[in-house]
Amino acid sequence: MSGPRWVLSSPTGEQRTDMHVARRLRPIEPPGGTAGEFTVSARFTDGVSVVEVRGSLDVSTSVQVRATVFKCLADEPELVVVDIDAMAVADDLALTVFPALAARAAAWPGCALVLVARQEPVLEALNRVGVYRRVRVYSSVQDAVSEAPRDVSPRRMQAQLLPSPSAATMARELVTRACANWALHKLAPVAELVVTELVSNVIRHAGTEMQVSVSHGERYLHVSVRDYSTALPRRLGDEVGEGRGLLVVEALTTAWGATPTAGGKAVWATLRT
Repeated sequence: MSGPRWVLSSPTGEQRTDMHVARRLRPIEPPGGTAGEFTVSARFTDGVSVVEVRGSLDVSTSVQVRATVFKCLADEPELVVVDIDAMAVADDLALTVFPALAARAAAWPGCALVLVARQEPVLEALNRVGVYRRVRVYSSVQDAVSEAPRDVSPRRMQAQLLPSPSAATMARELVTRACANWALHKLAPVAELVVTELVSNVIRHAGTEMQVSVSHGERYLHVSVRDYSTALPRRLGDEVGEGRGLLVVEALTTAWGATPTAGGKAVWATLRT
């Protein structure tokens, strides 16, 4: 069956849409493996990141899923497909990682995250915790890639910059051109200030080359700066004088955050258009 799986069937064949309180269950054996083996792999093809999860998902192994998806988001894909058909559900609570990751993907880089599942035990577990209400579920990777909503013509501009005093100026010029191209003239001054703070943070704390990216989704402008330091931004207010630029970013944007990447991180912010 193709398309999103919104309504589940009970063992008697009766359709069910009722919600049940999430509870800890006996681990369900994944097809073709044992519940004790857990692996997460990812591949990137034609703008789509496909993540395959195999083995027993619980609160501890969900951290591995989260880390892998975060690395995929750093490539700014058009779509993220998470195949959980060979996954066992050891703890219903762990399934909440998927709505959280979908919300993060929507915030930055502004793409959809969908699931693939066919096995009834997995579908029933998704139903119990209401995951299907927030994340689309397809019956195959092919269906997800062909039918899931995505921006097939993303509007994106990028620049690779050195950590020099001129980097902030060049980043502002990139944002100015992007906003002019996309008729976002009123948003340009705010976006320029945001990218200035993000670039200045790299120069001040990371001191590495950086990739500045500006993209325009359906409702948001996404600004990100990727560097090659694994040190994440400090929590605001941890030290006097620390993170003042990020306070500005927080005040001006709809959302902001930092995503670990291979060999570094991406600090991103979104502005409503």
